[in-house]
Amino acid sequence: MIDPAQRQLTLPLSGVPDPDFASFFARGNEQLLHRLRRLADGAERGQFYLWGSVSAGKSHLLQALCLQAQDNGLGCLYLAGRELLKLHPDVMADMSGWELLCLDDVDRLLGTAGWEEALFHLYNRQRDSGHSLVVTAQLPPRQLPPLLADLQSRFMAMELYQVHSLTDDDKCELLRRAAHARGFALADEVATFILQRSSRDMVSLQQVLQRLDQRSLAEQRLITLPFVKKVMGW
Repeated sequence: MIDPAQRQLTLPLSGVPDPDFASFFARGNEQLLHRLRRLADGAERGQFYLWGSVSAGKSHLLQALCLQAQDNGLGCLYLAGRELLKLHPDVMADMSGWELLCLDDVDRLLGTAGWEEALFHLYNRQRDSGHSLVVTAQLPPRQLPPLLADLQSRFMAMELYQVHSLTDDDKCELLRRAAHARGFALADEVATFILQRSSRDMVSLQQVLQRLDQRSLAEQRLITLPFVKKVMGW
């Protein structure tokens, strides 16, 4: 088992629920969620490539995967592409031995020969050792512009899933669910108004809920449309 001190999970922002599978809104991504749960449970192993827009929830899924895998005793490592860029590509050589590797925004590493070669060898090592590799990017493999053609072929050989973004109705439903989890009801018109005025990614929406929740508790006020306008300055 991996020493807990070696685990490098990105920490969630304050007030935002832990990125677990239960808090991921699965509509449109049910098959993918099922496959990742089996991966986290150790029931299956393999190489997965997830692609989708910036706000589709790819990071949420990878962190949820690592959390559940670690709970099940699997050695798992999560790393974000933006953090890897601060390091030397040789760091990839030290990643062998992990039962599950999750590389977020791997497309950030493309365009540099050193990183592309390191990714190519990392894929081969994980596959040959029977370990799992899950990567995310904004585009499907065929639309990526890697310098190394063999790396693109490796991406295309992975189990490929598009992470579908939430619709506005989905986000409103998620807001209502999140409000209920905090112990208050959120009217449809209030959820719609928040969605129209706030940044539309789920982290920002959760932060709005947290701010409203704290102010409503402090002032002993219901979260109504006038209250939201007053607190958020909208």
